[in-house]
Amino acid sequence: FFVYEGTSSVDIVNRFFMTGLAVSYCLMAFFLFPHVESSNIMRAEWEYLPMAIAVVSTSFGFQIIIPTLSNYLHRDVRKLCLVILIGSCTALLVYIIWEFLTLGIIPIEGEFGIAAGYARGDNGARLLSGVLNKPLVSMIARGFSFCALITSLLGVSISLLDFLADGLKIKRNPLGRFILFMLTFIPPAFIVMTDPRAFLSALDYAGAFGVVILLGLIPCLMVYAGRYYHGYEGEFRTPGGKPALLAAIGFSILIIAFEFAVKVGWITPLIKGTS
Repeated sequence: FFVYEGTSSVDIVNRFFMTGLAVSYCLMAFFLFPHVESSNIMRAEWEYLPMAIAVVSTSFGFQIIIPTLSNYLHRDVRKLCLVILIGSCTALLVYIIWEFLTLGIIPIEGEFGIAAGYARGDNGARLLSGVLNKPLVSMIARGFSFCALITSLLGVSISLLDFLADGLKIKRNPLGRFILFMLTFIPPAFIVMTDPRAFLSALDYAGAFGVVILLGLIPCLMVYAGRYYHGYEGEFRTPGGKPALLAAIGFSILIIAFEFAVKVGWITPLIKGTS
C-alpha cells in the first residue's frame, strides 16, 4: 500500500520502522555485549577474507535507490551526497558492531554454530537466540529481524517500481501504477513461495555478478565513456579523476574474477561441504 502511494508515504512509514530497528538494535547490543567471548573474537583465518567481499558488496548495494532519492530531493547534489555519506558510514558502523557481537558469541561448530547455520540458511539473530537460550533476547531478535526486513523491502520495492516506470516508459496514471505494482511484487512473491531458499541462493551470485557488475563496473564504464570519449560535462565530479575511476573498474573486475574462481571450484569454499 505504501509503495503504491509513492515515495512520500514510504518515507513516513520507513521512519517508523527505522525507529523500531534502532531501538531493537540498541537493546540487542546491550544484552549481548556481556556474552562476547574474547577467544571467539581473536580467532581469525585471514586467507578466507577475500571470499566475503562479494557478500559484503550486497550489504552496501543501496545504489538502486539513488535515482529515487535524487527525484525526492529535487536533484540537490549537496543533499544527495550528504545522504549517501551519512547512510554509508552509519551502515558501516552498525555492521562492525553487529559482527563483533555475533562472531564473539556464536561458535563455529555445534547445532547453533556458524557452519550449521550457514548450511540451514539461518540468520544471525536466530543463531544468537539458540546459543543464549534467553526468551527476551529471542523476542528482541525477532523484532529486529522484522524491522530490518520491512525497511529493506520498502527501499528495494520503491526503487524497483521507479526503475520499471523509467525503463518501460509506464506513465504514473492509475492503470500504470497498478501495472507497476504488479510487476514489482508478483514475480518475487511467486519465487519466494516456490522456493523459500531462493533468496539465499541468489546472494551467492548477486554479490559479484549482480551488485558488482550492475552497481560497480557498469556505472564506472558509463562515466569513463561519457567523460573521456563523448566529452560530457557535469556540474558535479567525484574526487580522484581518471586514476580513481580506473581503480574502481580494476577493483570490480578483480572481485568478479575472484568470485568466478570460487564458483568454478578453483578456490576452496569457506565452509567445506557447502557452497
